[in-house]
Amino acid sequence: MTRALWILPAALLLAGCGSANKPFAECPNLTGLYRLDPAECHTNGGKTKAKVDVARFPDGSEIPARPIYLAITQAGCSAIAFATLPINENDTRPLHSWTVAAGKDGKWDEGALTGSDMERNRTPVTVGGEQGYYWRLTKDTSSGMLTYASGYREHGLFILMIPYDDRREMTCTLVPK
Repeated sequence: MTRALWILPAALLLAGCGSANKPFAECPNLTGLYRLDPAECHTNGGKTKAKVDVARFPDGSEIPARPIYLAITQAGCSAIAFATLPINENDTRPLHSWTVAAGKDGKWDEGALTGSDMERNRTPVTVGGEQGYYWRLTKDTSSGMLTYASGYREHGLFILMIPYDDRREMTCTLVPK
């Protein structure tokens, strides 16, 4: 009887140890230099007529209208450094740089680096609503290309009765150089 009581805690402990490594196993290496051409990005419009710019990087900065290189440096799963570079081969100075810290600025979700800054809607007409920006960076392991999606979403109840859910999203394919 005493031996049987130890089997359940031992099994739970082993299961916990196995899942502790799971986020690291789902963390693909994103390091590389990728070409981003905004003209090849696709935007999925929403129902609202509000002008919402969804062409944003994870730090909130605007994606430039011209093609650029995106340099990604990743030493592990906890921090990923990004820098935008001009396409001009003679100019190697970064135009803009930022870091995404996993657990603070973003998280790993099913092999993709994701983040959002959703906040509660504070208007008295809507109830339980949220609005904000989100992003997702996914690597296609067979081609080495990255897919970057950036969007804006708002949802809730209008006048306590009418549910609404609207989003606008831009998706870009980043091709390795």
